[in-house]
Amino acid sequence: MTPYTPYTHSTEIRKVFELDELANVLEDDWRTLFYLIPRKIADIDQPAGSYPIRYNGTHESELDEYGKAQNTARARLLLEEWGTSGRKAERPTLGHLYALVDKGGMIRACRHIEKLLKVPESAQPNSGPAAPIDVDSELDRVLEEQLGKISYPNSTALQNGDISITQANNLDYQLPSKREDVVNPPNAVPDSIIEGTLPILSRSDNNEQSVVVPMLSDLLRTDGEVPEASTSNNESTPRQTVEGVTISSTSDSASESINSTPTPTESMARVLPVVLPTIPEAGELPNLSIFGSAAPEESVEAGLPALSALLPNSEDQPNTDHSSRLSTTVSSEGDTSASNSSYSSAPQSSNVEPLDIPSNLIVFSSEHPVAAMEPMINFPFALLQTVTANFDSKRFTNRNPMQPDGRILGTGGFGEVFLALNLTTTYPVSAVKRLFPTNYKYKEKFERELEILSNYNHPNIVKLIGFSKDVTLCLVYEYLPDGTLGAALEKSRQGQLHLPVNRRISYLLGVAAALEYLHGPLVQVVHRDVTLANILLHGDVAKLCDFGLVRRIDSMTSTEVSGTGPYISPEAMRGTVTPALDVYSFGVVLAEVVTGEEVLFVAIPEGTGDLIERVTERGADLESMVDRKITSGELSRWLTIGKDLLKLSNWCLRDRFKRPSASAVRSSIQNML
Repeated sequence: MTPYTPYTHSTEIRKVFELDELANVLEDDWRTLFYLIPRKIADIDQPAGSYPIRYNGTHESELDEYGKAQNTARARLLLEEWGTSGRKAERPTLGHLYALVDKGGMIRACRHIEKLLKVPESAQPNSGPAAPIDVDSELDRVLEEQLGKISYPNSTALQNGDISITQANNLDYQLPSKREDVVNPPNAVPDSIIEGTLPILSRSDNNEQSVVVPMLSDLLRTDGEVPEASTSNNESTPRQTVEGVTISSTSDSASESINSTPTPTESMARVLPVVLPTIPEAGELPNLSIFGSAAPEESVEAGLPALSALLPNSEDQPNTDHSSRLSTTVSSEGDTSASNSSYSSAPQSSNVEPLDIPSNLIVFSSEHPVAAMEPMINFPFALLQTVTANFDSKRFTNRNPMQPDGRILGTGGFGEVFLALNLTTTYPVSAVKRLFPTNYKYKEKFERELEILSNYNHPNIVKLIGFSKDVTLCLVYEYLPDGTLGAALEKSRQGQLHLPVNRRISYLLGVAAALEYLHGPLVQVVHRDVTLANILLHGDVAKLCDFGLVRRIDSMTSTEVSGTGPYISPEAMRGTVTPALDVYSFGVVLAEVVTGEEVLFVAIPEGTGDLIERVTERGADLESMVDRKITSGELSRWLTIGKDLLKLSNWCLRDRFKRPSASAVRSSIQNML
């Protein structure tokens, strides 16, 4: 009876539950496997070296460095990347992997896969590394017998130095004798080092000045005494002094000084050339006069500012409060009061930081400058009920916010978004998202979005105005009147809206800039749900929204698959979370904007494949896929730009290690304007 196994030769690698065990077996041979993987799965049975391989040396270096950074087995990353590549009919299987490890002579991996498939073991070669080893040879028997006769000393005797590790067995080797021409200088290891104190080091040169490294305890004297500075009379030949031993740089041997070794305090007092400062009190600026008197202005070299210019002057500079973003509570009557919030970007301090201290002179520049943060507002739920007409369930369709025919702007997986009127004087029209309390982990998603949007701001990320937590969790955003990018493309398909070339490029550029900001060193998060429905529009500006699924970049795995249908990258299906996930999703958005097609389109013409398959198909006619719903005067330029954008989309939709960064995507689109 054939033993049961859930696997066959046609089982895709990405569906193997024991993938970690398989990766551990392959870890020592991952590079061999790496350079055996063919570009086309049909070449799997061809001899090694007779077909184009899928990866190159650059990919190997990237995978190796990524594995080191994440402390992950390289074979695990390789199987994950290769196992999720290609179309469904071309994805690698256990049979394909077995053929490669057999081709590479990886006998342990062959045996492991054979156990997974519950098939008989294949015959081993008679020669080479994979050949079986005869452990019953006469030589092996004799060696084992000799080793068995050796008596090993116990560990206590070895630790006490009573016996050599080889003395009992009479196996000591003749060690080379110590060189007689090497003379150890006396006091090579001073007692001060053994006792835990530092030796006195001095270096003299032809300027007849000595510099001593004193003990730290002498620098922190509290008796107020200042050691006298002095210089030592030195010879013209440079030399070094270590604990009374003088070594000349022009001599081949060391001579011992007849002077007795001074104590650290005595040496410091005799040779220290400067006056030691006293330690300033807390809040007091250190005395910089110890570095010498200020040079006259005419003696300062051009381009080198005086150090005093970087220091704040409490008498001349006004006090400027650079406090973190505060949470402001608004009552239902409209009065506001500042309150501490757990969502502040930094702890508040009563100390006022002067404007022109050196840290404030460092300004981070960006192609897309970050907008200034505004105070967060904690709205009472009753006020949100009032401004949304008690959360009117009718859909807002007449595009007149002053006389709306309804209040619902949209409905998503996490909640409903309502039009709010006259909430604040700054934002007479705003949008309120009321989260579904029955949604899975809705509190966690509320906290995620509140944390990100209350601490970071960007021109292409929707602005969060405030929140409410007292009855139902709500988030309050700025209102963008032109709806979602998905709705705009749908109107374009129906001929109800014209999307000019520059506007389409502006939308794509804005989203790419937002991803570049999120993935950058300041924020370091992955959005995980970049879709047409989560891109809001206002004129030529596109803003990314819905941060309920956001994850930190340092959190590389997730136990749940999150996202929207075809926007989810293949590696995300296995729980891998990296910035490349967002780049893949943006590649889908790119294809939709350029072609005008919908990736979620159900009725696919027979024999044509979906949008992603057609964009990534080798040798695809990308120009024929560009949306023609453009004015005749722009069509020629749009066909050229559209083709380049589809090439960029193809790049974004590649395997994870081959995708560009969000910064590279943004730069590519910027160059097309």
